[in-house]
Amino acid sequence: MQERARSVAIQDMLVAADLGDKKRLEPAIPQKYPNRSEGSERLRELAAQDEEHRLRTFPQIARKAGIQLADSTVYKIMHQHHNLYRYRPRHKPPLDASCKLT
Repeated sequence: MQERARSVAIQDMLVAADLGDKKRLEPAIPQKYPNRSEGSERLRELAAQDEEHRLRTFPQIARKAGIQLADSTVYKIMHQHHNLYRYRPRHKPPLDASCKLT
């Protein structure tokens, strides 16, 4: 009798969890920085601020913004939310006067 009770409980859970081919409207675990959130927008603004910030990596920008995330998560946010990718300069930047003296 106890096995029957287990199987009924399992069947009830399977029926409740069966979504078929439907897609969830919201993720099971909410994102820490969803699209258009304050932190996500701050990352985008810093990344596109000026030439100096364009040469930085996204994790460096996140640290400057004060956002504690894994590097892979920062890249994922920048790619998926803002369609921004790593800028790779084609040439080395010119030396400034202090570097030429040394």
